Amino acid sequence: MKIVIIGLKNHPATIKLLNKLTIFPQHTFYLLQPIKIPYSPKEIAYLIRKNSQQDTIGIKINRFYANLLFHNPGFILKLAYYLHFNKFNDNPQQTENSEEYETTDKLSISYPLYEKYVQNVNSKKTESWLKNIGPDLIICSSNGSIIRKNIIVIPRIGIINTHPGILPKYRGMNPIEYTILNGDPIGATTYFIDEGIDTGKILFTTLLESGKFSYNDVKKRILDILVDSNVRAIELIETGKFESSTQKLNAGKQYFPIDRELIAICRCKLAQKKID
Repeated sequence: MKIVIIGLKNHPATIKLLNKLTIFPQHTFYLLQPIKIPYSPKEIAYLIRKNSQQDTIGIKINRFYANLLFHNPGFILKLAYYLHFNKFNDNPQQTENSEEYETTDKLSISYPLYEKYVQNVNSKKTESWLKNIGPDLIICSSNGSIIRKNIIVIPRIGIINTHPGILPKYRGMNPIEYTILNGDPIGATTYFIDEGIDTGKILFTTLLESGKFSYNDVKKRILDILVDSNVRAIELIETGKFESSTQKLNAGKQYFPIDRELIAICRCKLAQKKID
């Protein structure tokens, strides 16, 4: 099969996945890398607020990144959220704990990997590049953009994503944190992407084993589940005997970016659980 991985080569999830793909020498792999905006929505919102009384904003975004930013609906939604609903006492670059998964793994692959950088995963240029390849399958590894119909229809089999939450109950942003707050089982869902947000047909769900974990432990274990689930999805699909189930769309909620105060509560809840 021709398989395209969407993700950044320096992202922990992508590093782990690319390393594991060595077990598939029969397939050809491509890496589609959406170039990341050099500032997060939270950082931009903070700088806009901080400099709102001055003549200039203390941030420079060149035309390339400006074009990328304003063609990224997810980025704009997050920026609007932080501008209107979240308060900053300090610079988030200095005080915010990273919400990214962490790993010490290094990229070590022996197979040929064909790479492509794009400004927008949904652009006509990306669409043309994918059509020229004719992929059988696309795997989302570390993609922050909503994938549109023009890209969804290209791969022969479909686009696979593993969501760090149990679907359909926990759609959207920060599903791990909201799951912890609600006291529900933590896990991930591997599904085919459709035109909705986390609404596609489900391949399988993987639960985190029960245990007394810290917040950082949970994040690391979920990272491993995300990577292993993508590998398992390839194994299932190449057999041709996989099954998928349609989600009940009214059975879940759409969650939005979480306040850092609530993340602190998540940490406390898990820390207390380790003590009990």
